[in-house]
Amino acid sequence: MRVSWKWFRSMYRAILFLLLFVLCCAGVACGMEECAEKKEGNGAGQLRCIAFYSSVNGVSSTIFRVTSSIQEHLGTDERILLSVYCLPSDLYESLDYKVKTAAALDMDVMIVSNMSGDLDEDNLEELQENQIFVLAVDGQPSAYELSACIGADNRSAGRQAARLVAGIEGEHCAGILATSFRGGNISVSRQERQAGFEEEAKGWDCIEIIPRFICTANTLEAMRSVREYLEENPQMDVLYCLDSASGVIASKVLAEQGRTDEVYVICFDQTEQVQREMKEGGIDAVIEQEAEKIGRECVDFLLRIAACDDIQEMGQEERAVPCRIITRE
Repeated sequence: MRVSWKWFRSMYRAILFLLLFVLCCAGVACGMEECAEKKEGNGAGQLRCIAFYSSVNGVSSTIFRVTSSIQEHLGTDERILLSVYCLPSDLYESLDYKVKTAAALDMDVMIVSNMSGDLDEDNLEELQENQIFVLAVDGQPSAYELSACIGADNRSAGRQAARLVAGIEGEHCAGILATSFRGGNISVSRQERQAGFEEEAKGWDCIEIIPRFICTANTLEAMRSVREYLEENPQMDVLYCLDSASGVIASKVLAEQGRTDEVYVICFDQTEQVQREMKEGGIDAVIEQEAEKIGRECVDFLLRIAACDDIQEMGQEERAVPCRIITRE
């Protein structure tokens, strides 16, 4: 009796193992079939796209909002397959990681932010070999031929800021403040924002500009240097901040000095921190990138790529989307 019970248990285990083995094989087969279908679909006109964003607040939030807009406008359109990856800040800074990920997943289009004009040889070679189109949001077109830039019109936004200052009664002395970031794209964007402001300000006798001051991204050091900037220029009654971080720092320093009513602060990008400072009265106006419109333009462009028989036919393109100004009033 004992022997027969042992035999029964052994047979039960063998049957169970065989069943699990068959199920696993079926699962692998289904997975391979699904991959094959995706590959076949890709050849039939489906465009495989990958977008990267970071969970860190600040300029990176623009790509998050743009990606959300892309998803909303795409809806259930089967011509485009979009994968969205949230990366920690260190990986988000790495273009190399994004390129390798897009190539490994056999993507047709890579949607990124913080895109400077320079690509190293390895990244350029990998993009070319895999025929990956680069769509840069809030950035500049790269030297890579298969690329496009769809983002905010930063120079025009600078002009809008100058007109806002000119509309405030009286004469004004405007300081220009920026935070030093590592991303090449941020530097280019800030230069455009500054250039637009200075170009427009030249046409207004009521605006005098103080040379730009750049502070570190370290909050404590930045606050100390902004205090010095204000002390050296006591006549300054406007601070035009070229990014959200410098706007928040200026707001905190002015609140600390009890001068929020004396200096009009303008900054870019309505991040959570900027919204808090606006509610507390430290930031008076924010120039907002129209993420929803940028996302809509991106979808229009992606559909053009999807309809193109040969992606090589898509040349470089740049689309600038106007910004809007939000004031505390």
